[in-house]
Amino acid sequence: MLAAALFLHMGTAQARELVCVGYLGEVRLDDNLVVPEGETCVLDGTVIRGNVAVERGATLEARGARIAGNLNAERAEGVRLVADTDVRGNVRIRRSWAADVIDAGIAGNLQLEDNRGALRIGRNEVAGNVQAVGNRGGLRIYRNRIDGNLQCGNNRPWPDGGGNRVRGNQEGQCRRM
Repeated sequence: MLAAALFLHMGTAQARELVCVGYLGEVRLDDNLVVPEGETCVLDGTVIRGNVAVERGATLEARGARIAGNLNAERAEGVRLVADTDVRGNVRIRRSWAADVIDAGIAGNLQLEDNRGALRIGRNEVAGNVQAVGNRGGLRIYRNRIDGNLQCGNNRPWPDGGGNRVRGNQEGQCRRM
């Protein structure tokens, strides 16, 4: 089993950030977490009391993790939120490669924008909206419960899936899912 290297970084305006490289098990961290460029971080039952940022070329896998804030991935290699991972804020995956959000809970919105690899969004509970725009690697959205809207546009190929329960509107390419 790998152990993660955690480094304390004092960012702008003295915001505290922990840098994760490797594996983190069932620990509680009271700061923001950053997965640095080109590195991999695995959160296995980990509790993060702040936000999580996944940088360019980095990979995050969260299994049964709890994230109190937002999760933002920009130009990431991969993002996997699985096995009852819970995010209390928004999840934004933008201009990244591949992502799986499966069996997760998101209290805010889930945004997938301009990604290049395969995206699988399945069996989640999302309290906000799910938006998928401009993705180019294939998108499957299936068996989710979405309290807001399900909005899709300009994805190639056309997204597929079904069995979603949407309280709001189903719009664009996702209107028949």
